[in-house]
Amino acid sequence: MCAYWAGQLLMPAQTALDLRTQTKNVDFTQALSTKPNKSGATLPPACTLGETFFLTGAPAGQNLYGCTDANAWSGLGANQLPTNSLPGQILAWDGSSWQPKSGLGISLALSFVSIADGTCSELPAPLPFPWPTGSPVTLTMPAQYCDLNSGTCYAPVGLMPSVRVSAPGIATLRMCNFSGAAQSLPTANYGVVQYGSNATKVTLAFPPIPDGNCAALPVSVLGAMDASAIAVGLPSVLEQGLMVVAAPAGVGLVTITACNWSGATLTPAPASYQINVI
Repeated sequence: MCAYWAGQLLMPAQTALDLRTQTKNVDFTQALSTKPNKSGATLPPACTLGETFFLTGAPAGQNLYGCTDANAWSGLGANQLPTNSLPGQILAWDGSSWQPKSGLGISLALSFVSIADGTCSELPAPLPFPWPTGSPVTLTMPAQYCDLNSGTCYAPVGLMPSVRVSAPGIATLRMCNFSGAAQSLPTANYGVVQYGSNATKVTLAFPPIPDGNCAALPVSVLGAMDASAIAVGLPSVLEQGLMVVAAPAGVGLVTITACNWSGATLTPAPASYQINVI
């Protein structure tokens, strides 16, 4: 009887094993389930070096964290994608992580049947990626408009183009004609590139602009230099006859210039602009 009760007292203690010291060659491939990491919606405030944690509140694929120093969690996985990337972007490896570099170049086949002198015409085109409205973009003119001597592409003399993302996944190309005669442009490929990493967002209110005149507003943009290339994200809607461009204006400065070719004085509505240094 004593031996029986002694065995009963010992049995519970024998069911708790120390896997570190009492096992070897552990194989969990046949286990019904395995959960090797602690988990939760937020990272614990305290941890010791070598701990891991599954963060249920993180985006899918970015859930695993490791304690790389006392009370310091770091995301695990060298190929972890940045949270600020957009569909269709090109990522660049900066030595420790992938970061957005630029958008994927999109070619839009468009044709302008007739643009009367002194007017603007615009055409929308679907994009293969849902770039957000107002994304900073650049425009490359079709190859037939290139100056073969310098290799630089310009619009035909007297034409002024601009492009904007007017709705998610929709680009709108505006072409204004100041050539002195009506212009027709056959179907051609216009290149659009999106730059969506860490754009500077500002709301600008231009003063009244007389017809045929321009107004410029300075914007502080981190990283801008005298020779910087600038991508600008225009508002989803632009007043008829209004053209807006961006250019570097010195260290940390970019100038946004709005020109009015509507035929009358125009006061652009206050709108949001996004500016990115390429």
